This record gives sequence, structure tokens and C-alpha cells, in this order.
Amino acid sequence: MKDSQFIIYRNEVLDCGEKRSRRCEKEIHIAPMLDVSKREFRQFLRILSKRCVLWTEMIVDETLSYSEDPSYHLDFEPNTHPIVVQIGGNSPPMTASGVTLMQKWGYDEINLNCGCPSDRVSGKRDFGAALMKKPDLTLQMLKSMHNNININNNNTPISLKIRIGVDDFDHYDFLHGYIANLLPYCNRFILHARKVILKGLSPAQNRRIPPLNYARVYRLCRDFPHCHFWINGGITGLRTAKHICDGRPDIDQALHSGVPCLTCDAPFGSCIAPPPSPAPPNLMGCMFGRAAIDNPSMFWDVDRFFYGEPNNPCQNRREVLDKYCHYLKTIYPPRCRDDDHDTITARLPAPKTVQVRSWCKVCSPPAKGDEHDNNNHHHQHQTSPLDSDRVKIASRVVDRALKPVLGIFVNMKGSKRFRQACFSLARDLAIRNCGPAFILQKAMESVPPHILDSPFVKTEDLPV
Repeated sequence: MKDSQFIIYRNEVLDCGEKRSRRCEKEIHIAPMLDVSKREFRQFLRILSKRCVLWTEMIVDETLSYSEDPSYHLDFEPNTHPIVVQIGGNSPPMTASGVTLMQKWGYDEINLNCGCPSDRVSGKRDFGAALMKKPDLTLQMLKSMHNNININNNNTPISLKIRIGVDDFDHYDFLHGYIANLLPYCNRFILHARKVILKGLSPAQNRRIPPLNYARVYRLCRDFPHCHFWINGGITGLRTAKHICDGRPDIDQALHSGVPCLTCDAPFGSCIAPPPSPAPPNLMGCMFGRAAIDNPSMFWDVDRFFYGEPNNPCQNRREVLDKYCHYLKTIYPPRCRDDDHDTITARLPAPKTVQVRSWCKVCSPPAKGDEHDNNNHHHQHQTSPLDSDRVKIASRVVDRALKPVLGIFVNMKGSKRFRQACFSLARDLAIRNCGPAFILQKAMESVPPHILDSPFVKTEDLPV
């Protein structure tokens, strides 16, 4: 559990009130993504940027209510701030109970998911985007969340992540009325600027086919000046995000009033123009989704280009991967030097084991004389992973650890070879017990040194 009064933010100790006051500027958010936004992914993004706002994947209220170990779902590293936790569900009492747990962990914000299009969520479970068709239930859930936070004298903000429409409810009056109904308990809205089609489209198609309508979000900003809005969907890079947040003087709002937009000439008639400058002051930022997993390297420049910091945390991909390897070695220690064959590293936190050797034939060969280091009475333990058929690290741990880095060399020579090396080494049982960090280090050997050490390209120097 995290200390609820003091947290670490950019290597400074701040109280919660000061921490939140620092989030008054325009922001870049990394969207909650199922089976992606786990602790490893969030830490990888934090290595790239100290400033972007990270999100957990959606945590279902029932999961927390029935979990014997909520820390498995809620724990995060102190340097992950600012971080938003997202909850999903359709039961006000159960969601309120989940919020009570979440606020004890010291998250910067708690978000209610009203935009997930998955049939597993919106269909069988009847929450996520399905809640947009039930404004009164949404209000009850927000009220229960708000009341629970007040009971505990906690000022954690509550926000809502929604679409701009759902099925046939795809007109501005519906969206305006939906938000107006929730204002007593929520004034922070993250809008995916597409409507969602609950029947007939998969989640992937719902991220691509319904047209984007940024103009509708800008109109909400004007109609609700005391609310804060963030825009999500179709944002391809930091340059685009900055134009949206700042506005552009060359934009004629009359030519970009909605969909289909002939001026933008975008797929499916999308209207994706930035607002005229200055942008609405309550348009607080942009949210990136799949771009963060497909091309994570773009976020190396968030701190400098978007937030105006003098420098970025890392200057090349080797630096990023070396730091990530160090993190992986910390949370998933190697299992090649212990003789506990009954305990499997299958999740976080990793089990505590006792290392009986200081070396491993595979990942850290012994120095001269170390083969017999103070272990004459332990000579039966002088084995390596190659001497045992027992794999002590689960494949899902390796997959989780490697998934965030697969796109780091996208559009560069060697990207395909690196991905193939990751997939191949992840299935190599002879090195599995050496841990995810060693596996990633081996995969890095497939990339030419000049590619690893090549400086990142500044955002303004990238092709338009």
C-alpha cells in the first residue's frame, strides 16, 4: 500500500495537495489498455517520460471485492506518479467499495469506465460503454464513488472516460444532456472522439471505423467552461497533440464543424482538425492509446517537446532498454541460482527465494575458484538451468515483461530481427530461469550497436 499523504513525484516528496496542483497544465495521457497497461508497461513508459500521465488497465469492481490480495491489482512503483486508476462495473455499492480500496493506494485520480466497447464488458456484463445508455445509473455510481471519497476525507479527483455517442444515440444533444446530468459529481471527462457501436463491431473496429469528431469535443469545451476535457482517438504523434492542445491560427472553425468533414479528407469522413488558436482553456490534454505500444519511442520527447522541460530522461534506445532491464531484474530476480524447485515465479510480487550460488553457467559464469566458493558442504547444489528440467519462471511473466519493448525499433533497420529474437528467446527454456532481464539483454544483441546507440530524433525534426 502506498502512503496516502506523501508520494514521490519527479524525485521530490510532495503532499497530495501540492501534487495535484502541479497537474494544472496541458497533459499527455497514456490510455488504459486491457492486457497492456500493467506495471511493466507503465514503468517502461515512465523511463521514457517523467511527465506523461499513466493509467492502469481497467480493474473490475467485483475483482477487487472478491480478491484475497488487492495489492496484486493495485500496487505500483512510487515513481509512477502521476497515475490514474480506472474502475469498471455497474453496481454503485460495489464500485464504491472498490474506490475505498483504490484511494488508500494513493492514486492521483480515479476514473469510471463508460467507454469500453468489448462484448465481454458492454454485452455480457452490461457496463463500460453500455452505461452511456443508462445516465441515471451512471449518476448513481458517481454519487456513491464521490460519497465514499468524502467519508474518508480524501480529495482524489473522480473522472469519467466516455465516447461521444453510442449506437443510435449519436447526436450532440444526447452527449450534452448526458454530461449535464453528471455535473453534481463529476467535472472531468476523457472523451474518445468516436461513437461506439456495441453490436456488429469488434473493439479493434470500434477504434478505427466510426468517424472521429474532434469538433464535438471542442463544442463541449465551450458549452461547459467549468469542466475539464481530454481528447482521445486518432492522435498520431506529439506534434499533432500539441496543435490540438494549443490550437492553430490557420484553422477556420466553420470548415470543421463535424462529420463527414470534406476539408479534413480523412478516412470515414473524420473531422480531426485542431481547434483555432487559442484552444479552449479547459481542453486539458490528449490521450494516446495503441501508439504507446506500437511506437513507444515517440514518447522519449514528451518532457521536452510537450511539457517544456530542458531535457528528456533518455537519449537513445540502449539507455531506455538498460534502465528497463535493471527494473526487470529488480522485480523478477533470476531463479537460476536457487534450488527451490517447488516455487514458481508466475506473478508480482515475485516469490522470495534464497540464492545458493553467486554464479550461473548461462547468465553469469563463475570467476576462477568460484565453483567451489565456501560450498564444499553444498556441492550438490552446483548446478545450472541446463542441469535441471525444472522451469521456475512462467512464460506469462516473460511475455508481460517483453511486450512493452517490442515496438521500440519500429521503422528502423533491425526492428523485425529484434522482435523475432524476443519471441524466440522467450520460448528458450534453457535460459528461462535467468529471468526476463537476461532474456531482453540477449535480444538486444540482435540489434547492431549503432542502432542501439543512435540518438532519438527530436519531434520537430521528424517528417510531417
